[in-house]
Amino acid sequence: YSDPFWSWRQTSKDLVALLKEHRGLIDYELQEVASGIRSLKDGDFLGPRERQKRQMQKLAEQRLQLKESSSIVAEMRDERELEGQTRKEDYTEFFRELHKAALIHRRNEIKKGVFENERRRKRKLHGDISDGSSK
Repeated sequence: YSDPFWSWRQTSKDLVALLKEHRGLIDYELQEVASGIRSLKDGDFLGPRERQKRQMQKLAEQRLQLKESSSIVAEMRDERELEGQTRKEDYTEFFRELHKAALIHRRNEIKKGVFENERRRKRKLHGDISDGSSK
């Protein structure tokens, strides 16, 4: 904007003054950040690439923290399970025998029903007894 074509316009003079003022503010802010007086937030950075880059870094950090916390929780759960295993009694054999007895009972009930139906059928064929229905 120092070209003679631009220097005669008031707009270009105002623009140059604003840019110089902003340059001074940016230099002052840079010194504050460099000295640690001021810390920058994610929204303070210009440009979509830089914001995306920072967002990706933040997500990676959060993912790492999540993995670390999940591994800590898993370790705690494993410790509780190990402690619980020493305290718990094993009822596997009891339930195995209970299941076996239930299967035998079911088989006997089915056999009983089959024998009862066969007996009724034979009685009906010989005419000894009616099946309870009225004709």
